Amino acid sequence: MQSSPTDTSHPAPAAQQATFFSGRVLLALHDAEERQQLLHWLQQAGLQVDAVDNGHAAVESLMAEDYGLALLATQLPGMDGVAAMELLTAAGCFTPMLALTAGDTPDDEAQRCRGAGCVDVLAWPLDAPRLLAAVERHLHLAQPELSDDELMERELQALLAEFRRTLPSRLAEIESAWRGGDMERLYRLTHTLKGGAGSFGHPEITHICAGMEQAMRDSDAPALQRSCAELRAAVQATARH
Repeated sequence: MQSSPTDTSHPAPAAQQATFFSGRVLLALHDAEERQQLLHWLQQAGLQVDAVDNGHAAVESLMAEDYGLALLATQLPGMDGVAAMELLTAAGCFTPMLALTAGDTPDDEAQRCRGAGCVDVLAWPLDAPRLLAAVERHLHLAQPELSDDELMERELQALLAEFRRTLPSRLAEIESAWRGGDMERLYRLTHTLKGGAGSFGHPEITHICAGMEQAMRDSDAPALQRSCAELRAAVQATARH
């Protein structure tokens, strides 16, 4: 996303000066100039702002802290904004999320953002009145108090969502090691997946991985091939739920 440089040294327009808030927001934006511009507008409106520059940091912040609103760019390094919103929504994050998109964003991408859980979509170029109007519509000033058990449950749900999100890439690594005949790497990857699946309530994957380990110990290539096929089916079934 690129926006034209804006001179922040001049007084804000009257419409902006009349808008004041009290609350805490998260801003996730990779471009330093754009991030500084939005940070200036939000802080001038009275908001406490935490700013990050990548998707992983946004997810970690939103799962660890209470915010009244999150503004996430769709184009973020590490984990893009849409993937971050999907993960946060699956984990039960209650912070309203507002997507920041490029000016030429097609309608289907805006729809993807809404499907991922965002409450609104703002396209560049932005100005202060339009940004603050969206903040006013969606800012939650009062956050529910969570017990220690509820906070732990939320963290566990976030970890579970992250485990499920990485299953396809874990499967791809396992299949690559199997096709390449790298039994040492295959055993290590399988053992790690077995432990994760057991921790996050996927006994069928744990059982399959245990069978793969046994097949490798027995040098039973047909059994290992069957187990790899079973693992693929189990991962695909998990992804559909």
